Amino acid sequence: MNNQGIPPTEMYCVRGDLCADTPTLDLPNDDESLNLNLTDKDFHNFDLAVVGLGFHHFENIERATNRLVERLAHDGVLLIIDFKTHEAVKYGGESESESKEGGHNHSHSHQHGHGHGHAHGPTSDGSHHGVAHHGFSEEKLKEVFSGAGLKDVEIKDMDVGFTWVTDLKSGEDTVVFGKLNSVEEQEGKQNVFRQLFFAKGVKA
Repeated sequence: MNNQGIPPTEMYCVRGDLCADTPTLDLPNDDESLNLNLTDKDFHNFDLAVVGLGFHHFENIERATNRLVERLAHDGVLLIIDFKTHEAVKYGGESESESKEGGHNHSHSHQHGHGHGHAHGPTSDGSHHGVAHHGFSEEKLKEVFSGAGLKDVEIKDMDVGFTWVTDLKSGEDTVVFGKLNSVEEQEGKQNVFRQLFFAKGVKA
């Protein structure tokens, strides 16, 4: 933040894993001199926690939601932006493996076009990025939010989203932002629209 003229006394960033059995904090260059710990008061009592297009990467959304809510102040707000439940996509003629609502493992390679800058498919070392859900239903979100102690839960669908245009032979795809049916169907390609929503809850 310093290069933007914002001093650390006003804003700073850290990276950690709240979903681990024991929440961990990654220190830059393993610099233990920073003396930071996720149990510190600085990492609690937030007025707002936001997850933008990241919830579908959390394998255990119940744990993730509970851990985030634990860090909120009374009447603090959890806000997420993610995809509504959507169909599986076929890549090169093979379907994504599916489980119960929301769960799947990607076995293909493509880049998100919605700005959170990572791939969903295999990495160069053969590992896979952690995409765990085919979006979320309103019923599921209300269940998870209420279970984490959130009140005044609101879920609002947006009239826009992202269309994955996939070449069924090569598995390559292009991602276009816009409204449903705003991308023309093409022979040999599959369009899958993923609608966005906002979900908000207040810590009781």
